[in-house]
Amino acid sequence: MSRLSESSVLVSTNDMVFLSAEDAGVNAGVDKLMELANLPSITRTVPVTARLIFHSDSKQTAATPAAETAAVAAAASGDIKAGKKVFRKCSACHKLKEGSNAVGPSLHAVIGKPAGQVEGFKYSAPMQNSGIVWTQENLTAFLADPKGFLPGNRMQFRGLKKDEDIVNLLAYLQSES
Repeated sequence: MSRLSESSVLVSTNDMVFLSAEDAGVNAGVDKLMELANLPSITRTVPVTARLIFHSDSKQTAATPAAETAAVAAAASGDIKAGKKVFRKCSACHKLKEGSNAVGPSLHAVIGKPAGQVEGFKYSAPMQNSGIVWTQENLTAFLADPKGFLPGNRMQFRGLKKDEDIVNLLAYLQSES
């Protein structure tokens, strides 16, 4: 579990959970798929991992201050070289050079900046009006699930699946600022 902000936590499974078609109530669908695809057999169990973000509507009295969160500590200890490799996934749409917008806005010194405010880039209304500041906590949540973190934004990337990739990417972004 990682605290993302005073009102949000990220919970991830450490190990895979195996889900069977029977447990999910989809045995009939699997049978129909086998019939339609003319398959002699099909695996009826799949490995599943989960990453859930929980948001609280009310302020918690024992909330950890944002500066002390696990995400901040993790980003500080990330592997910059590995983060540079992860950034290759981002570089199709984003550049690190100040004022160099592409399909996505420049990510120059993004940590600590308000979302939706890079000059010369046309943002979706949800991003422009979000009031979000790109703290390491918010970036961690956004990079894990862009559409879930901010519904209606135009980013097409589905998110980074490995927590380690996010930590390393944040370390790289911090080093390039």
